[in-house]
Amino acid sequence: MGTKFKVEGVSEGWHTFGLRWLPEEYLFYVDGKEAWRSRAGGVCQVPEFIKLTEEIGDWAGDLKQAKLPDYFEVAYVPVFDAVK
Repeated sequence: MGTKFKVEGVSEGWHTFGLRWLPEEYLFYVDGKEAWRSRAGGVCQVPEFIKLTEEIGDWAGDLKQAKLPDYFEVAYVPVFDAVK
């Protein structure tokens, strides 16, 4: 189970999003500030692929009010392996 959070202005301009994947939890960052952490459902202990997507769900509000089609731009995706 996740936790809802709100980041003011996240839909405008460029932002940096981050994920720190620890053996016991995930930590999510927006513009260098921790926005959310989760241990819910366990933490995957095997390598994974990165999937960039603009998911739509109830958490985003009423889809009927959305201005579609929508898009997002990605400037870069750095990946670091801190486990050695």
